[in-house]
Amino acid sequence: MFLRRILGLPHCVCYAAMCLETGLIPLETKAWLLTFRFWLHLHFRAEAKSYVSLMLSDTHISKWSSGILRKLQIIGISFNSLLMLNEIQAFTLLKQRLLDIDKQTLWALAQKTCSPLRIGIIPKYGVPATYFSLLTSTQTRRAFMLARFNVLPSEVLFGRYTSTPIHKRLCPCGNNKPESLVHVLLHCDFYDQVRNSLISPLLINRHGCPDEELVSLLLSDQFTHTTQSVALFCSIAMWIRKYKTNLCTS
Repeated sequence: MFLRRILGLPHCVCYAAMCLETGLIPLETKAWLLTFRFWLHLHFRAEAKSYVSLMLSDTHISKWSSGILRKLQIIGISFNSLLMLNEIQAFTLLKQRLLDIDKQTLWALAQKTCSPLRIGIIPKYGVPATYFSLLTSTQTRRAFMLARFNVLPSEVLFGRYTSTPIHKRLCPCGNNKPESLVHVLLHCDFYDQVRNSLISPLLINRHGCPDEELVSLLLSDQFTHTTQSVALFCSIAMWIRKYKTNLCTS
């Protein structure tokens, strides 16, 4: 998939989650918007007794027109109600209905393990996440994105492909805990020094909060300084993990 290759995300991340994160509208929805725009243009601007006008008034309904009428029925808008509006109003109504349905569909499909929705992050539909433009370093931007999708390199991620039970996907740090996103950001001994420098100052007033809430806050992309610090932490953590695991295997 083109979008997956651009982002460099593993196959466990679904297309719906990528669309929500990048603010992209699925191609199918865009295609229907263009189709409806052209179809309305024909209906509202066809000159009397022109070929287009005669074609539209013909009792024979083409496959193209019947497909459009079926789509109108699916999204709950009648053809007659559109004719009571002008062209701009009709297209605005169709566009809003299509985008509303698309948003709900994407949110429903993106409720999977490898998705920002699963860690409590609600993306703005049609708007790319702020960190795409905020983080100028490719390395830190990618690390932050992997964390938001819950696909940082870890035993938990690798275990998804080998069907390893979650309680056996232990972190190589030796704490006998699964190498989850919570563990990496908040508890892993591998990253104590960099965590004390970059993460701990962000959580000074958050003592007693559940770990899942802290992770959601750190990756929420709401505050510039927080996003930059967490992205740098994730980038360094990926390098440290690669270095330490290479030492263990050599």
